[in-house]
Amino acid sequence: MYIRLRELWEERGLSPKEAAKAAGVTEKTYRRYEEGTGRIRIPCVVSLAEFYQCSIDYLLGRTEIREVLP
Repeated sequence: MYIRLRELWEERGLSPKEAAKAAGVTEKTYRRYEEGTGRIRIPCVVSLAEFYQCSIDYLLGRTEIREVLP
């Protein structure tokens, strides 16, 4: 997941601070998620998927299909 997080905020032209704000966590916590050292809570995963407009599976690296299917 950490690789996708970085790709997604860079793609949107965001700073890590802005991405953290969207996730509802501190920048330090967000960086831990990116590094794979922090345990991310399910509500945060859902918020990030909604913010980045991608599926949770894509965010978690379980699929290459990015869009949310109906």
